[in-house]
Amino acid sequence: MLGEAGPDKAGSRAFRRSPPSPCRLRSTYVHSVVHPSPSRLMFRKLLSVLAGLLLLLPATVLAQDTGTVSGTVIDSTTSQTLPGVNVTVQGLNIGAATGPNGQFEISGVPAGEQVLQASFVGYTRKNIPVEVEAGETTTVNVRLAPQAVGLEDVVVTALGVEREERAVSSSVQQVSGADLDATDNANFVNSLRGKVSGANIRSSSTMGGSSNIVLRGYSSISGDNQPLIVVDGIVVSNRSRQSGGGTVEGNGGFDFGNAASSLNPSNIKSVSVLKGPSAAALYGSRGANGVIQITTKDGSNLDDEIGVSFSSSVSMSQAYEFMDYQNRYGGGAPSSTFSTLDGDFKKPDGDQYVVQYAVDESWGPRLDGRPVRQWYSWDDVNGLEGEATPWEAHPDAIENFMDTGAVFTNNVALSQQTESLNYRLGLTSRNQGSVMPNGSMDRYQVNFNGSVDLSDDLRATTFAKYSYQDVKARSGMGYGFEENPFAAFNTFTQRQLDYGPDSYMRDYQRANGQQRGWNYAGVSGAQGPATQFQYTDNPYVNRYANFQQDDEQRLLGKAEVAYDIVPNLTGTATVTTDFRTHRFSDRRSDISTGAPGSFSEDVIEEQETSSSLRFDYSRSLTDQVDLTSFVAGKVRYETYEQNLGSTQNGLASPNVFTLQNSVGRPAVEETFQESMVYSTYGLVSLGYQDIVFLEGTLRNDWSSTLPADNNSYLYPSISGNLIFTGLDALQDQDILSFGKVRASWARVGQDTDPYRLGVTYPGSTPFQGQALQNVQRSANNPDLKPERTTGIEFGADLRFFNERVNLSTTYYRDVTKDQILAVDVSGASGIESSLINAGEVSNRGLEASLTVTPVLQEDLQWDVTANFNKNVNKVVDLAEGLDTYNLTAGGVIFGPTIQAREGKAYGAMVQPSLRRDASGDVVFQRNGVPQTTNSPQVVGNFQPDWTGGLSTTVSYKGVTLSAVVDGQVGGDVYSLSNKFGTYSGLVESTVADNQRETGVIPEGVVVDDATPNENGNYDVEGTDFGEAVGRIPAASYWKNWFSAGGGDQFIYDATHAKLQELAITYSLPQRWFNDFALRRASVSLTGSNLMFLYKEAPNIDPSVTLGAGNVQGVESAQIPPQRQYTFRVNLSF
Repeated sequence: MLGEAGPDKAGSRAFRRSPPSPCRLRSTYVHSVVHPSPSRLMFRKLLSVLAGLLLLLPATVLAQDTGTVSGTVIDSTTSQTLPGVNVTVQGLNIGAATGPNGQFEISGVPAGEQVLQASFVGYTRKNIPVEVEAGETTTVNVRLAPQAVGLEDVVVTALGVEREERAVSSSVQQVSGADLDATDNANFVNSLRGKVSGANIRSSSTMGGSSNIVLRGYSSISGDNQPLIVVDGIVVSNRSRQSGGGTVEGNGGFDFGNAASSLNPSNIKSVSVLKGPSAAALYGSRGANGVIQITTKDGSNLDDEIGVSFSSSVSMSQAYEFMDYQNRYGGGAPSSTFSTLDGDFKKPDGDQYVVQYAVDESWGPRLDGRPVRQWYSWDDVNGLEGEATPWEAHPDAIENFMDTGAVFTNNVALSQQTESLNYRLGLTSRNQGSVMPNGSMDRYQVNFNGSVDLSDDLRATTFAKYSYQDVKARSGMGYGFEENPFAAFNTFTQRQLDYGPDSYMRDYQRANGQQRGWNYAGVSGAQGPATQFQYTDNPYVNRYANFQQDDEQRLLGKAEVAYDIVPNLTGTATVTTDFRTHRFSDRRSDISTGAPGSFSEDVIEEQETSSSLRFDYSRSLTDQVDLTSFVAGKVRYETYEQNLGSTQNGLASPNVFTLQNSVGRPAVEETFQESMVYSTYGLVSLGYQDIVFLEGTLRNDWSSTLPADNNSYLYPSISGNLIFTGLDALQDQDILSFGKVRASWARVGQDTDPYRLGVTYPGSTPFQGQALQNVQRSANNPDLKPERTTGIEFGADLRFFNERVNLSTTYYRDVTKDQILAVDVSGASGIESSLINAGEVSNRGLEASLTVTPVLQEDLQWDVTANFNKNVNKVVDLAEGLDTYNLTAGGVIFGPTIQAREGKAYGAMVQPSLRRDASGDVVFQRNGVPQTTNSPQVVGNFQPDWTGGLSTTVSYKGVTLSAVVDGQVGGDVYSLSNKFGTYSGLVESTVADNQRETGVIPEGVVVDDATPNENGNYDVEGTDFGEAVGRIPAASYWKNWFSAGGGDQFIYDATHAKLQELAITYSLPQRWFNDFALRRASVSLTGSNLMFLYKEAPNIDPSVTLGAGNVQGVESAQIPPQRQYTFRVNLSF
């Protein structure tokens, strides 16, 4: 068979299938009855014998001058054998692929000094000098080093096309599946942190929450800025789902995560990050923000054997980075003292002190241990009715409220590769217990990836992934007291309370079914058969009686058939689908404060189905010019359907949570939308002498969401690169191993949501049988155009000293125009806003990735990789007469407005700023309230100045130690927890320097008899506040900052560096199980999200997000981040 590189031993073939023949001949047989004479037959026999002898003679001579090279290829970091590695003899067309045990054998190697070259996807190519002796077998063992970022041989580019790295002319960075699976992350995007230059990643601290990833800055003002996610050619909906409005603004609600959280890292082979418009141009309207392209594992490298892999891990999660709570003063109003049961402030004999239950602040009396009537003394649930207990602190109360989250993950996969068949079947279970009480999340997945050669010319491929997720008691976020316990813990509570699992708070219900808790509406609220609460429920009520549940079923599928029509021409037909059903329910028990019991249920179904036909044509045009090309057409159809129902006026039967149990008629809302896009696209790539490459792509989309006469939009791109180390002038040097310069230009864009062209009339619940419809308050636009992004980039890929130093840099500039904006209009017109095309946003920057191998020895290797990105973002222009555009619908909770502001970076934080005098000191009123400007000003921005990551791996024999650090410099974050934590006297800064006894002198000045200038500041110097006024009470000082209504007091620098990953892996020596079916075994101990090495913002994690939307830089009653420790066992049979 053509393409075989030796005898069929241990996977010793370099290629599985023969390359197509240049032409095919159809033979025609003509039968005749001519009978040769005997003498002629004898002559033919003599010629045959002579020819055979002549052929055998050089073969015998050749056998005497050649030898055999055999050996084993192993991973230098794990000492595990590597199947499927290509081992070739440099300069000769002979080689072999390693078999299941990593062994290879190459025969017919000319005697003398030769160079073996070993290459494998995800590993650094290695050259090995070898001395071959004629007629002998030379044994060579090869150790390949993993390449943490960027794949050396093959790069998966747009539409899943595998290209040689040297032929790629745009910015594509890859991360291997092993790097992603090192830690048991619920969302694989979190595992990319610190490993991809140009990627700014923020993660949620709630179980199953969203991850926000932005590549090369924000380009769309009101549209989506998240990259497209593609799994084995299937576009995956990454729609983020949140409950209610204003969740990302910190108002409260649930974050149900986005699609990325449903992908199992254990099934991922590699991830390609297409960061620029040029790399993603073939995806058309959805590639404007870049693409995260995922290739899943298959049955490769098993060579006729059935392989079984199994991994099992247990993880423990612990919350950290709690607020720095104070433990010296308990609940009460500022400067308050205890009152007694009789209402006096002087305690007579026999009377008892009473806590101010209705006050949700901690400006009360010092925690001095005196006996007082606590909240649990008003019933006999804990046997303390009427008893006074010590007034003392519980410093670990918040930490004790949280659990240690346990995660159990199991993966098993069955795979095989034969001459004509390749498949992998995987099963996964992941059972997670939340760090919040009563919370859990269970995931189950089945994955199948397979291909079969139906004939020499016909191949079929299929991929399917079914996943089921069930979540109970997902924690809410932000300033939502009903769903997020930290809304009270961080903003309004009393510091003497104990919340631990063995505390009295855990017993949240009296015998008569009434709620019990700390925030009674005074003594009267604690007495009687029906308790009354001032503001806040017992936090255990919201975890055990009022909780949400949701489940999701998802099916990804692909069926593909490819046929070699003629030599070099292949036709491929593909059908893909992504079907998702998500059901949410939320319950509110009758035990709760305020409104009666309720229940709501929301069911969402969405599906995207695509059909495409593609023709690939590749050939060598000449000895020096190669052509790669394809042309394709595609139809994409999407549907989205939502059904929402909620009870009205309470529940007929208490604690029966169904819509049928509604007292009134349930409120029902239904939504359905659909869209369709037709596309044609193609690529032409030329390579000259494997040194110069030129590539062009063209795509045209026709979208149903745009006007019929303006729904066609064209996306071109052109790119090229030069492998300058292939020039003759650079051949005889050993410094620069590889050098490539590249450049590209592209135009991409994105359309809009359905039903934004004409007038629509949404329906509502009928009134007394009469149908009702609403009139829109926003005007759609029949002339909408797609947003368009034009990008250029220039880059270089350099490798020095036999690839011991690898540097990749890219400069880029992207400009997005024709933004789709909803701008305010005069209310006199009958509408409130109108859709228009306007505005321009630019991003330019530099990204770089540097990998250095300081130590490379037979048993020891040390690799260090650094990633860096500096992006400069600017809102160049908005609509005529418009210089600001609000990104927040209702504003950040008690905080700044987040805006796109002309001339500024996207994500400006805007509110009145602090007034300052001529020396730059803050100006206070004489009552201690800081002065602020009359007009809003930019006081911060959530985008960082630059981001970076640093990873290192040290391997010695079978032991591997690795670490990842990521972080950012610059950017700002607004903190509601710090704002209200100080307002309510909860944090340590409100008791520092004995200020509650001595008072506080504000750091600033007083300005009398002066008028602010046009900027809102003073042109004169003020008088020091301490000299002009003196001290003010501590409570007044901190509450005055809230009263000021602006300034940057609670907007912090988001600069930070975090130890993101730390892992140690031990690969058991293969000799331990040579006599068993076990091929490989390893154990590992890993940690993720471990600790801050440095940060500016106090009391919070500045890298946590409230969602995957465009509003970032907001902290609101943040659930603390969690560090996770994982122990894993990996077995391969």
